[in-house]
Amino acid sequence: MGRPDATAVFITHGITARLFVKRWLHWSVDDFEQLHNPPNCGLLHLKRLDGADGTSVAYRLTRESRELIRAPKETGIGRALQLGKPLLEGRPA
Repeated sequence: MGRPDATAVFITHGITARLFVKRWLHWSVDDFEQLHNPPNCGLLHLKRLDGADGTSVAYRLTRESRELIRAPKETGIGRALQLGKPLLEGRPA
């Protein structure tokens, strides 16, 4: 999905950043509620992890980013969502 060297920058409020990370990494509501807002001008960095097959792509928060929002544990790896597809597609009902 997309170019492997592409970078996206989101400038937003702390709660929105936390919601984005929760959704992208498929964290539970309990994990989300334990997070803290990043400090003013805090940066959260999602690192791209390319699969061994060269086609699969996943993302993980860096250790520094997890510490910044006081993430309770290293939880979840988010896969690249395809824009335009329903978020619940492919999930069991």
